[in-house]
Amino acid sequence: MATDNSSRAKSEKKTRRAAKKRARQANARTAERAAKKLDAQKRAACTRAKYGPRGKPAPVVIKSLATGEVIGSVKRAPSPQEIERKRTRAGGWTKATLASWGVFWPPPRGWRRRLEAQWRRENPDAD
Repeated sequence: MATDNSSRAKSEKKTRRAAKKRARQANARTAERAAKKLDAQKRAACTRAKYGPRGKPAPVVIKSLATGEVIGSVKRAPSPQEIERKRTRAGGWTKATLASWGVFWPPPRGWRRRLEAQWRRENPDAD
């Protein structure tokens, strides 16, 4: 009978240990999920700050150095050579580069063709 009590005590101790371990793991998973959610919220806030609430690239604005008054905004299409020069080593373009050209992220199909056509309209004498 004494061995029966000691084996029951051991099994209860194992059960308590297992329950504690499960609780620690659940707490760790909850903390992980909260951190991921916070990171996603921070990323969304940064994107809104950079691109505005609709996700559109911000226009290039020219301001006076003396008064700080907005003189105008510039939106010009890059030349095909400039597009090629701005490629990264991996062969793509950065999100910031595309945004400066007015291209959304991820870039839609045919974005290079449209930029080239826009550049040709702006520069009819260039070839």
